[in-house]
Amino acid sequence: MLGGSKKKAGSPFDTLIAQGTQIKGDLTVAGGLHIDGKIEGQIKAAKENPQAIVRLSDEGEVKGNIEAPHIIINGKVHGDVYSTEHVELAPKASITGNVYYH
Repeated sequence: MLGGSKKKAGSPFDTLIAQGTQIKGDLTVAGGLHIDGKIEGQIKAAKENPQAIVRLSDEGEVKGNIEAPHIIINGKVHGDVYSTEHVELAPKASITGNVYYH
């Protein structure tokens, strides 16, 4: 973190997968994950953080399951979506799989 131990105010997204980036493999995140690229693998948010969030933009694509307390989808998901708190499907969301939510 920049500037000491205080977290920077603003975006809750600690990790960005940029457009043009392709990842093959499973990901586990502790905080926020924003995806503009493509991921082939499972995405899990750490259970210790009930505020963890995964956001998939209209440019993003995931081939695998997504598990997180908060999930916002505006891109393509080829897999199941599991949310313990909140799921938001934006206008361009496309899910080939099941959606499970609280």
